[in-house]
Amino acid sequence: MKQIVDTAFTHVRIWRACWRLDSSRPNEGVLAVETFRACGSASLPYLRLAIQFRTTPRVQFSAAVALHALGDPRGLEMLIEALRWRLGSSPRLGSEIESALIAIGSPDAGAALLDLWKSLPSTGIGHHAILTTICRVWVALEDTRALEALTPRAEDLPELFEETISQFGNAAVDTLRPMLADPLPRRRHLALLALRRVTGAHCFAALTPLLYDPDPAIRSEVPHALEVVGGRLSAVEAIRVAIEAGFSSREAVEKLWVAGHDAVNITMALVDRWHRTDKKADHDTEGAVHAALQFLANSSVAQFNLVPVLCDLLKRKPGPRLTPTIVQIIGQRCRKDDAYADRLAVVLLPILADPDHESRLAAAGALERLGEDLGLRFLRLLEECRPQAHWLEKIEAALRDGAEAAQLMNQISSWFSRAARDGLFKAASEDARQSVAGDARVLSLLGDVMHNALDALQEALTPHAAHEAAALCLTALRAIGRLGQPMTPTLQSQVVRALSARGDRRAALDSAHVETAALVRDAAAETLLAHYGANSFPLFLGVLYSRPLALQGSAIIALGRLGDPRALPHLQSIQEDTSHPFFAAASQAIHEIRQTNPNIMLLLRGSATPPAAPDTL
Repeated sequence: MKQIVDTAFTHVRIWRACWRLDSSRPNEGVLAVETFRACGSASLPYLRLAIQFRTTPRVQFSAAVALHALGDPRGLEMLIEALRWRLGSSPRLGSEIESALIAIGSPDAGAALLDLWKSLPSTGIGHHAILTTICRVWVALEDTRALEALTPRAEDLPELFEETISQFGNAAVDTLRPMLADPLPRRRHLALLALRRVTGAHCFAALTPLLYDPDPAIRSEVPHALEVVGGRLSAVEAIRVAIEAGFSSREAVEKLWVAGHDAVNITMALVDRWHRTDKKADHDTEGAVHAALQFLANSSVAQFNLVPVLCDLLKRKPGPRLTPTIVQIIGQRCRKDDAYADRLAVVLLPILADPDHESRLAAAGALERLGEDLGLRFLRLLEECRPQAHWLEKIEAALRDGAEAAQLMNQISSWFSRAARDGLFKAASEDARQSVAGDARVLSLLGDVMHNALDALQEALTPHAAHEAAALCLTALRAIGRLGQPMTPTLQSQVVRALSARGDRRAALDSAHVETAALVRDAAAETLLAHYGANSFPLFLGVLYSRPLALQGSAIIALGRLGDPRALPHLQSIQEDTSHPFFAAASQAIHEIRQTNPNIMLLLRGSATPPAAPDTL
């Protein structure tokens, strides 16, 4: 009888505990599980029944925890199935499933979640929510097996990787050390992002080698990370050593600057060694040098120390970002009565021919403060000879439309034939011409402008860069014509080079962008015609037989304008081939030559009849 009473009392306790599973009070579920555990195997039928009630998830999941505590594997299996198949459609279940798995604890819950983690792809409906829940449980259980599971999938789940792995503290540092040396920059960067959330000397020591990372983008994020995990003083000392070793970034220089830790000497050395094409300094960055220059501009470094370094850097042609900054520093710190004024003028004058507009303006301003006004006079001439805005818009529109080479060449030909009527170029004012007349340096500068602009055209990687280089070439050619002075041999060589201008060195430009150079070739032909007349015939003939074929268009047009009958046999060979891309241009050139020489047929017949009369020849 007592056994029957005890059994009945046990079942009553189990039944009451089942009701307590649905309570929202936090301790009720724990007490219920303890009751099931105390009642032993008698609780199993009730718990197995309870996990079937999908309409009451709290009861179901609490029963699963109790089943697992009693050694029944169906409890944990049900939770894993609920996580895998129900969470995606019912996100509100996430916290309850998470609480149940945490209650089961390690190692059982951690191992089951590891198997589920490996079987799930990174993408898919609801998969991210499942993977996030798994990571939250791993962190709560402090299950370090998560570290080895997270690392291989870091690139697929970057935010989840960073947020989860950093919460394991120093254990994460040891796991991520190999990843910090991974050949892929993306993986090294992800390891850096995760470790910057972990403080302490162990993490600081792991991150310090990234100051020497070959990827500048990674190096730029290390200074702030080192300061966060190890403090400013330790970070600045590590940064100083890295910069002295030739590994710099803008962020590193700025940290050094703020700390004032021997910043003047270190930044001076950085500026002094910078060269964009010097492989010995290829771990320095342009941003670092720019930051160093800004620091030096506001520092108390002596003139006799700073000026020689800046002059040497300008001679190395540091590029369009650094040149204006350097020139502005010189202009701010130097005056015409300084000992370095003459040396600075020699260095600044060539920058007036720089392809970058901002660099030219900065050089002109600095020269004016040094007592030399040639820069302002020269830039005024260039500005007044620059192609008018509406013509530049037409050129850009043709490039955007992707015109074929021959089509674009025909457009250019028609534009230049209407130049006199429509005003393709601004006419330089009399004041602008007179302000530079008689100054031999002007022609030399125009030659340098041509040289630099043609180089820029050949190296252009974008339509905008090609357009700007072509516009500068056209400006210089028009200025040469407007000055009306005999060309120096050097200037003549650059104009002849422009006659064969090509923009096709870089494969990144399509045919329309390459044919931007046709504008330059045609303008060069106009300049040579104006200066040399019939003596320019050999130059045009040489381009006519040059390669690539696109260069022939400018020569055909120029020969037509020249009107020299000697060009007819060469042009007729092109006219006979109706498939030739410049068939129409050759026909037009032949027509122009015949109009220029109305007696041409008589001359040809007279020269072909033996003996030819000397006057006819």
